[in-house]
Amino acid sequence: MFGYVVFLDGVYDVLCALCMLNVLWLPVISPRLASIFCRPVDPMTMRCLAYWTLTNGLVRCSVRRDNLVGYTYAIEAMSCIVEGYAGNIARGQAVFVMCVSCALCYGSWSKSR
Repeated sequence: MFGYVVFLDGVYDVLCALCMLNVLWLPVISPRLASIFCRPVDPMTMRCLAYWTLTNGLVRCSVRRDNLVGYTYAIEAMSCIVEGYAGNIARGQAVFVMCVSCALCYGSWSKSR
């Protein structure tokens, strides 16, 4: 069951990345992505974020080595807290993503032992 949650989160990450790269426009995802940031985002920064999100999504969809998946969640949690604290993304959303990422990170690491 946990593997399905991680897989679906990976699919969501891939879709988000494609929306950030303007390859797709999904009414459920695209407007929400624009509301995450508190400041205007440089196009190159958005592209780098999109490729990082795409990489995380592909790892979560395809890799069965749970430690690697756990690390992607740990890095995502840390980056959201840093960016939320810096005021670049909405703090409420940063805390939410951090909590979910920490839970999935813990689940990934506890499953691999």
